[in-house]
Amino acid sequence: ADVLWQVNRATRNSVVGMVLPQPVVAGVSGGIGVNRNEMIWGSAAGVLINWEPFDFGVRGATVESAESSLRRASAAADVTELQVATVAAEAFLNVVATEQTLRAAAAAVERARVFHEVVVARVQAGLRPGVDAERARAELATAETQRIIAEQNTRVARVGLAQYTGRSPDDISVISGSLLDLPPADALQAAAPPSPAAAQPGLQLHPFVVEQNAAIEESRARLRLFERSYFPRFSLLFNTSARGSGVHVNHAWNQLRRGETEVPWRAILLTLLVFCVLAGATIALS
Repeated sequence: ADVLWQVNRATRNSVVGMVLPQPVVAGVSGGIGVNRNEMIWGSAAGVLINWEPFDFGVRGATVESAESSLRRASAAADVTELQVATVAAEAFLNVVATEQTLRAAAAAVERARVFHEVVVARVQAGLRPGVDAERARAELATAETQRIIAEQNTRVARVGLAQYTGRSPDDISVISGSLLDLPPADALQAAAPPSPAAAQPGLQLHPFVVEQNAAIEESRARLRLFERSYFPRFSLLFNTSARGSGVHVNHAWNQLRRGETEVPWRAILLTLLVFCVLAGATIALS
């Protein structure tokens, strides 16, 4: 619906019809029987209602397209959730693996230290040459280097896991549980991937597949909407308007001051009533 109310000022040689371009109130409707250059006030108000009784399925296709977009957005959110969960699980396994590597590196350092002490003792006793002590010291330094690298990798893995858990890397403590135990043989056989025919029903429920299917349905819905955009559109228009001119009001006001006539209160009140109704309808719609 369109609502219009305008006030303008023009000469009296025609009905004040210099209304701004709009589809609600009609244009100039003719002269008023006078030809004067006196400036007067005029007003115009009107309501135009446009209703489509049938649209050949355009409205339904629009709703269907919006719903398909909503389904695709929901599927994309599920895919994002799956990706975040997968990366978080990978980060957790990375922390478990780096901690085990750190433990192995610490054990290698301890073994290298014991071996170095034994070799040094034998060298000091004259049972082995001095080069063996230097070789044992080099192996100990290599083990220490591997332990430092393992500590660095463990720290990096904890920082990566903290990005997906929202916790401080120092507060993260993982429990490997049965991840370090070898599974039984029957469990490996049961974990074998099924055949493509058997996996087809479950594959349709995968979030990636659901998202792609939703994208296909969204494209089809948009195509149906575009196909209906070529159909003709029929509209029912309901219009009511009122126009007022200050010609008679000014003339009557001059006669009123001279005591010759009365002011046409009916025309004034009608214009004010139409304006109040339009203003109330505009406030209610807003």
